[in-house]
Amino acid sequence: MWLLIWFFLISVAFGGEICLKFHGSGEDPYVAHRVYHHIKNLFLETGFKFSCYKTTDKVSVEVSYSETPISVSSRQRVSSYILHLHIKLNEKSFSSSVPYSVNASYGEIPRRKAIEEAFGRIKLNILEYLLELKKHAGDRGD
Repeated sequence: MWLLIWFFLISVAFGGEICLKFHGSGEDPYVAHRVYHHIKNLFLETGFKFSCYKTTDKVSVEVSYSETPISVSSRQRVSSYILHLHIKLNEKSFSSSVPYSVNASYGEIPRRKAIEEAFGRIKLNILEYLLELKKHAGDRGD
């Protein structure tokens, strides 16, 4: 228990400050909300603190997605899609694709699960990038 508290205090005390600038994914507010929420949590997990001063490092977060139909039902309606999620943090890009099936009785649930799964597939890569970013921020004496 004490080790956990100690780790938290150390991470807060030596956390770098960062300013996030979000762009893109204006066509679907749900995608923007979920991805931005996950990105903010990843920055917090790696020990960054949020502040937007002139001297604070800025990270540009760009989010885009698309859906490609992959199968058509016997009634000539699209029944499956591939969701492509693309996230760019400064110059580093991360992307994932997830198939999902449409079912009228479930509404938006399959699509929302696909968004969560797509982010889950690239989460560790983003976390690795953020830890590297944190390491370089620490080398500069922040």
